[in-house]
Amino acid sequence: MTAALRYFDRDRYELLSFVVMDDHVHVLLTPADAYRLEQLTHGWKSYSAHRLCTEHGRLAPVWQAESYDHLVRDDRALRETAQYIIANPERRWPWMREYPWLGGRLVEGLADSVP
Repeated sequence: MTAALRYFDRDRYELLSFVVMDDHVHVLLTPADAYRLEQLTHGWKSYSAHRLCTEHGRLAPVWQAESYDHLVRDDRALRETAQYIIANPERRWPWMREYPWLGGRLVEGLADSVP
């Protein structure tokens, strides 16, 4: 899934932060003018579901039909949302110190400041 998220970074969107969990994904991005969020999420879901089914024997459907999106309106909300995404794995697995499915431009600057 991280490959799918990174593939069109700086082309179709600016990938600010993301985390792929065992049962959900959080993504914070700025879409390019020519792309709607629905197009982007469809592409991620389609690509990753196909790979999971063909390479790992996962049964379809992989993803739920709906998704939850939220408009970030200011810098404070941007920072809070990024911090929430970065802290997600530690909330689920407090003993895990490094989590490889976490990334994006805002991750490096905030990771050390997340409580």
